[in-house]
Amino acid sequence: MPINKVIYGNSTLLDLTSDTVSESNVASGKTFHRKDGTKVTGTAEMAQASYSNQTITLTNGFPLSIGDGGVEAEPLNVTENGTYTAPSGKAYTPVTVAVPQPGGEIDITTNGTKNVAAYATANVRVPASAVDTGTKDITENGTYDVVGFANVNVNIASGGGKAIQYSPVITQLKNKATYTKTNSKITVEESGTYKCTWVHWASLEQNTHATQLYRNDSAVGSAHASPIYSNATGTNFVATENNIALTAGQTIEVRARTRSGGSYYTTAGMLVIEKI
Repeated sequence: MPINKVIYGNSTLLDLTSDTVSESNVASGKTFHRKDGTKVTGTAEMAQASYSNQTITLTNGFPLSIGDGGVEAEPLNVTENGTYTAPSGKAYTPVTVAVPQPGGEIDITTNGTKNVAAYATANVRVPASAVDTGTKDITENGTYDVVGFANVNVNIASGGGKAIQYSPVITQLKNKATYTKTNSKITVEESGTYKCTWVHWASLEQNTHATQLYRNDSAVGSAHASPIYSNATGTNFVATENNIALTAGQTIEVRARTRSGGSYYTTAGMLVIEKI
């Protein structure tokens, strides 16, 4: 006989009278008792859980992929913003999110590139005087502090710096009917247009002599001839060529000649080139 309630003394040891379970609520093949105490077998076919390429999205935006078949769980610690996808056959659990949050503030008082990623607030307070304005005029060679200026105007007058160069002119010639090198060669330091002047103070012994300017071994300008002197000593001779174009690295020099068959022509002097 089915029993659905057992009372011992003042205590109820078993009471099935209020149970609501039925065969359709219990898995097929499993036994249970109805509320009247009758023993029966369940008939319900229970569904089997499975995963099929699902994506689980957490509330903070990180998707987790779960592949087909068995799923192996592994923990994930997130310290940077981004998208995290589990390898096939795995799922992330538990997921610990600890992305550092910007905090505090930074004061920026100078122009430039600043890293403010770690700060919640950036206060830019660049003084007005720190902003480049105005123009700096430079009229002489030298080193200048141009911080604070928006423009630099360089206007150095001709003749400044290395625009004047000079070299001694010393030679001793005899029977040199063609122009012969002296030791007057100058290597030009600055490109430009030059005035070239050379002066000789000489001992001349019945010689017709002349001088010629040479640029990189090629004659330039005009030949400058002196008159015939008879046993003259201490005679000065000055020649000038204007508007000679010279490029940095070129050479410029004075060459001299005597008349064929003449005596020695000795001279000393100076070659000066001046940028104009």
